Amino acid sequence: MKLINLIMNLQQEKKTYFFILLSIITLIFFSCTGQQDQNQQQESNTEKGLEPVPQELILQGNNLSRQYCVQCHLYTPPDLLPKHIWKNEVLPKMGNYHGFYQQKKREELIEKGIAGAKVLQRNVYPEQPTLDSAEWQTIQAFYFAKAPEILETASTDDLPVKNIFQPVFPKGRIVPPMTTMVDFKEASELIYHSDVKKDVSVLNIYQPSGKLIQAIAMRSAAAKIDEKEDGLWVLNMGKFTSTDAPVGSLSRISKRGGASQYNSVEVMIDSLQRPVDVDYADFDQDGDEDVVIAQFGNWAGIMEWFENKGDKQYERHTLIPITGAEEVMVDDLNTDGLPDILAMIAQGEESIFACINQGNGRFQIRKILQVPPTHGSVTFEYLDLNSDGIKDILHVTGDNADYEAIPKPYHGLRIYLGKGDLKFEAPLFLPQNGAYKAIPADFDQDGDLDIASISFFPDYSGQAKESILIFENVSVGDKLTFVPFTLEGYKSGRWITMDSGDFDEDGYPDLVIGSFVVQNPYGNQSGIKKEWMEHSPMFVILINQWK
Repeated sequence: MKLINLIMNLQQEKKTYFFILLSIITLIFFSCTGQQDQNQQQESNTEKGLEPVPQELILQGNNLSRQYCVQCHLYTPPDLLPKHIWKNEVLPKMGNYHGFYQQKKREELIEKGIAGAKVLQRNVYPEQPTLDSAEWQTIQAFYFAKAPEILETASTDDLPVKNIFQPVFPKGRIVPPMTTMVDFKEASELIYHSDVKKDVSVLNIYQPSGKLIQAIAMRSAAAKIDEKEDGLWVLNMGKFTSTDAPVGSLSRISKRGGASQYNSVEVMIDSLQRPVDVDYADFDQDGDEDVVIAQFGNWAGIMEWFENKGDKQYERHTLIPITGAEEVMVDDLNTDGLPDILAMIAQGEESIFACINQGNGRFQIRKILQVPPTHGSVTFEYLDLNSDGIKDILHVTGDNADYEAIPKPYHGLRIYLGKGDLKFEAPLFLPQNGAYKAIPADFDQDGDLDIASISFFPDYSGQAKESILIFENVSVGDKLTFVPFTLEGYKSGRWITMDSGDFDEDGYPDLVIGSFVVQNPYGNQSGIKKEWMEHSPMFVILINQWK
C-alpha cells in the first residue's frame, strides 16, 4: 500500500493507530536513510523523493504549533529556518522544554548546584511531557514538511569600501583578543577595555591615543563601567558563557590612601546571574541612587532593581522574571518626572519592555515590541532618529550563537519610528548578517543621524563586508533612507562591541571597536581565524576623517 493511502486509512482509526502513523512519518523525516556516510544534501534529496504529507496533517500541525509554540515566544513559522536546523537542533531543543528528551537526558541539561536549583524552580525542563506525544509528532511533521532547504540571503560583496576612518591601535596586545567591553567616557576622555580569560580577566584604561594608563586584574570580565564621584562602578559577569550560577557582581573600584591609580575593589552587589547591563536612578524618590541590573543568566535569568537602603545595603525587587535580560536603560518615558526603565529580553523572548514608574518603587510592565526567537536580539537604542520630537527605537538583531550560524535574511537593524505613548510604526529594515551593535551619530556632520554597525556573525563564505557598516543617511523629506558602505580593514578582527565619541575633539564622532576571535568563523575556509589569533588587535580606535 502506498504511504498516502496508508495515511488516509489510518486517519479513520482510533488514536493508537494515529500515533503509530505519526511515528512512521517522523521516523521517515527525522532519521537517517540507512547509509551512515550519507551527507546532508543526500538526505535532503532522499526526503524530496517521498510522497507529500497530507494537507490535513499539515493543517493540523500548523494549528497545534500556533497553540503551543506561542506559550514561550512569538510564533515562529517554518520558513524562518532551513529544514536541517529544525530537524537537528531547534525541534529537539523545543522538545526538551515540553518534556521530550531526544538527544540528551533531562539531568544532562540542568546545571549543578544553585544554578540547577533555579532551573528546576522555573520548571524549564519538565519531568513529564506537557503535551500529547501524537500532537508533538504532528508539530514536528508540519515543520519538516514546510521548512525550506536553505535560506536565501543577499550578498554584500559589492558594497563599496571607503577610507574615511583612520585606525589607531592600542599599545600592546592580549593574546588571543577576547574583548567583552569597550567604553569611552567623555568626562575623563578615557577608553575602558575588558578582556575575558579563564582565571584572571583584565580591565584596561587607555587614552584615545592608544596609550595604556592602568591595567586592573579582576576575577571576571566587565560588561559595563560607569564613572562616579566615589570611583568606577564595574559590572562583572562572573562567567562569560551563559549560566544561572549567581557569581556575577557589581563592584566599586577606587583610589585609596591618596594613590594616583586605582588600588581598591569592593563588591557592592553580589549573587548576580551573569549580569550584562546596569543603569542607575532614584526609582523610589527617597533621595539616593538605586540600581537596575539585567541578568541574562541562561534559563533562569531575571531583571531586577535594587533599592538603596543606605550603608552599602541593597534590597532586591523583581521587575521582569524572564530569562535573557540583556539591556536596560533609564528614561522618563511618560514625562511625569519619574525615572522609568526600558528593558530588552533576548533568549527566545526577544522583546522590549517599558517599566513605567508608578511611584514608591512600583512599576507597571508593558511589552512594546517583539520579534521571533530566530532573530536574536542583541542591543537597542532609544532616541529621536528622524528629528520629529518623538523618540524612536533602533533594534539590532543578529545573535547567531545558539546553533549553526548560517546567514539569515532577517538579521539586521530595525528602526521603529515613534508615534507617541510608546507606540511605533512598522519598522524600516536595514539588513546585516549577524548584526551585533549599532550606534547612531552624525558622522558626516550634515545635520542628520547616520548609523555605524558591526557584525559578529557576518557571512564569511563571501567577503564578509558587513563586518563593519556605515549606513549614511541620505533621507529626503519625511522618508528615512540609508545607503550602506564598509570601511578598510573590516576583516582585520571579529567585532563584538563598539562605542563612539569625539576622541580628537574635532567635532566629528569617532569609533572604537573591540575584537573577540576565538570562535570559528562560519563558512570561511581561508584560515582567517589563524590570522586573527596572530594579528587581530584587542580593539581599534577609528578617527573620523569624513570632512
